[in-house]
Amino acid sequence: MKTIVPLSIEKCRKILEQGGKKYLDDEILMIRKLLYNLADLEYMLYLDLKRRQNG
Repeated sequence: MKTIVPLSIEKCRKILEQGGKKYLDDEILMIRKLLYNLADLEYMLYLDLKRRQNG
C-alpha cells in the first residue's frame, strides 16, 4: 500500500478557516486525523466491494 503524506497543518488551516472560523492546532490535528481515517475506511470498503464484484 502507498505511503500517504498528510497535508501540513498550515494547508489544513487555510482550508478549514475559509469560512471565517478559527481553529486551534490541536483541533486541526484532530479534524485531519478524522478525515484521513474516514478516507482510509472508504478506500477499504471500495476495495472490498471491488473484490466481491470480481469474484
